[in-house]
Amino acid sequence: MRRLLLELYVTSTVFVLAAGILIGRIWARLDAPPETASIALASVGAQDAVPYAAPEGIDLAAGKKLFRNKCASCHADNMRDDLTGPALGGVRERWADYPAGDLAAWIRNSGKLIKSGHPRANEVYRAWDKSRMPAFRGLSDADVADLLGYVDAQSVGATVR
Repeated sequence: MRRLLLELYVTSTVFVLAAGILIGRIWARLDAPPETASIALASVGAQDAVPYAAPEGIDLAAGKKLFRNKCASCHADNMRDDLTGPALGGVRERWADYPAGDLAAWIRNSGKLIKSGHPRANEVYRAWDKSRMPAFRGLSDADVADLLGYVDAQSVGATVR
């Protein structure tokens, strides 16, 4: 009987501590600045979420909308899996050896960049069975920045609302 009571006491104590920690973390998120309050890392297997702050000037909600409307039919929204197009997680790193504008040029018109002989563009083109990405010529610099910001956030498991 004593053993049962001891186990019950230990179990209830652990439960109360865990509930207190969870409530404290939820309360802390409610007090978070607006740019981090609605964006949190989805921590699979973890008990709480870690805030993710978007870089200044990046609208993750706009990036999410652009991704859904223009990219999601070919690219996985977890940014880790290949679909019709490659996984987008780490895309900036894969283009890091080239001028910053080259990735934006690829997003806007991959065919034009391929035709110009761009090494990275042709590498991706060949790796994906000579498939071109649809052209999105109407995307502004801000659109591309928001889109890539969203890709970065999703790549680390952030949930963007």
